[in-house]
Amino acid sequence: MPEDFINKTSRKQKFVTVGILLVILEIIFTYLAIVSYNNKNLDKYIFGSKDLKNTELFAVMVEDNNGDYKQQSNFPDFPYQFNISKSNCIDNEGNTIKDSLLFDEEKREVIVKTNKTASCYLFFSKPKEAFAPSLINSGELWQSGLEGDGYRYTGSGAYNSETTPNNFICFGTSDKTECKNNEAKYMYRIIGVFEGTDGNQHLKLISLKQLSSTYAWNANYQTDVAWENSDMYTGLNGSYFLTNTTYDYLQNNTWLNKIEDWTWSAVNTKTYESSGPDYYDNLSPSQIYLHEMNRSSKTSSIGEWTNPTAKIGLMYASDYTLSLGSSALAITGSTYDNRATLKTGWMHQGNNDTTANTYEWTLSRFGDSSGYFGAWYVNSDGNVYSTSVRITRGARPVFYLTSDVEKLSGKGSYDDPFILRETNENKLKVSASLSGSTMTASITKGDYDLNKYCINNSPSITGCTWNKVTSTTIATEVNEGYTYIHIVDKGGYLVHGSVYYELPKLNNYLIDNAGLWSSGLEGDGYRYTGSGAYNSETTPNNFICFGTSDKTECKNNEAKYMYRIIGVFEGADGNQHLKLISLKQLSSTYKWNDTNADVNWGSSTLYTGLNGGYFLTNTTYDYLQNNTWL
Repeated sequence: MPEDFINKTSRKQKFVTVGILLVILEIIFTYLAIVSYNNKNLDKYIFGSKDLKNTELFAVMVEDNNGDYKQQSNFPDFPYQFNISKSNCIDNEGNTIKDSLLFDEEKREVIVKTNKTASCYLFFSKPKEAFAPSLINSGELWQSGLEGDGYRYTGSGAYNSETTPNNFICFGTSDKTECKNNEAKYMYRIIGVFEGTDGNQHLKLISLKQLSSTYAWNANYQTDVAWENSDMYTGLNGSYFLTNTTYDYLQNNTWLNKIEDWTWSAVNTKTYESSGPDYYDNLSPSQIYLHEMNRSSKTSSIGEWTNPTAKIGLMYASDYTLSLGSSALAITGSTYDNRATLKTGWMHQGNNDTTANTYEWTLSRFGDSSGYFGAWYVNSDGNVYSTSVRITRGARPVFYLTSDVEKLSGKGSYDDPFILRETNENKLKVSASLSGSTMTASITKGDYDLNKYCINNSPSITGCTWNKVTSTTIATEVNEGYTYIHIVDKGGYLVHGSVYYELPKLNNYLIDNAGLWSSGLEGDGYRYTGSGAYNSETTPNNFICFGTSDKTECKNNEAKYMYRIIGVFEGADGNQHLKLISLKQLSSTYKWNDTNADVNWGSSTLYTGLNGGYFLTNTTYDYLQNNTWL
């Protein structure tokens, strides 16, 4: 065989071998190019490199609560979104390799579509959600637990100190430098997050600085005027602030429309000093809140509570007193007795505006029978004090933001205040309604397709089990208490809806739905009436199991568990109560009393027995020794 033929054959075999090796290498690289969430070693691969150990392919960048991206070793869990606009691969010369990445949301894996020597940066962004829920989820706010209260920033310290809470926010500009250079115009602080009459959560802001002039609460001190009719109310929503050209952004719909038309809980206490609910030397901080907000557990019913609607108001006295948090809640004495402590709270004017008036109006007022009309203000000493409505004091505008405002950037510190996004995208929306024990969530799609949802009993998505959204209507049975639904779209927007379900009380249900009969006799209640043996069809449907929640057990042991409802009757406590009678008689017959002595029911043998060995302590009815049923 000619030598050149042998050489050609040998060269051909070498080419085949090299080709096979290249195919094998390509398969290996393709395999390495698909990296899933389950692969924890994401940072040791460079596609196209001969040495896979010396350089890093992946930099997984994850957005934190402040909008900054920090590197971590693993892909974050849902609902973090892969940010395709920020993610890319680059070659050895630092050039971006176009269309080099794909992300499979369902499989949570990244496919790298290049075999060039490259480094890849994978950015994962937090879901975009309204600012208010994100603050609640941050865990930085405090809940007093007082009836109907919201989430508050609490703490102490001057506004430019390190101890003050990080609740600074710019409003009217998205330029942080401009905001800081003109604090009196743009800088605000977040009092907290509160639920509105629309059922949504809203940020409540107060200006860092007082208005440039001091104003009377109302110029005419001889007229008994409610907050909504006062000069202060009119001025704040007019020339003092809202239409004042100093705050020109308030005439710009971009910013004006971010201020909610709020239903304020205004109070005219109609008392003076110690003659009633007095904020100075009578009520504690928590009692001030309960009275001011007209909660059921308030200590006095004296007052005239109205609910005017306006964009701009003043702080409530309780906003000030509760700004210290749990230490204020622990105060049982008056604001006067605890003025030094209250003065350290971040809301005191001395901690925000040291050059302004040392006295500052609140929204709340009072009056007495002699025709003296006044309003409450925060004293320079730290207590809440009163004076005539015609006296001038400092004022800081307070308003609530709409529930859909979004944070653009910032950490909330004085040096790095929160910045709001000026123009929102068409966003995902959800409304939750309750019918009986069924929650129905109606979803409105925004700019992005719907993605996933979670239902839990918390305003937070922590620990959520996510499901794919397949319909714009989601219905589910709920348990007693709050039920939340969280929806995420493919743009990364997160929204929340919630309902509160309270198990219906059987007494009210029966009165409203069972067709009970009312005799009309003085003091009588509502009764089941009818005829027929207990196992006939004509007998009224008033059977009830007591002592067990197991229907089979109840029916199999009627003498122990089965009762009938006589009716519903009002007790000495003013509430309605079910009155039951056992289906079966006790196993023995008993005397009403052992002697013929003239005894009342409470002294009789039968009274003692029924509340003792005949029934109540009889082990046959063991559930009566169980506090759940007893």
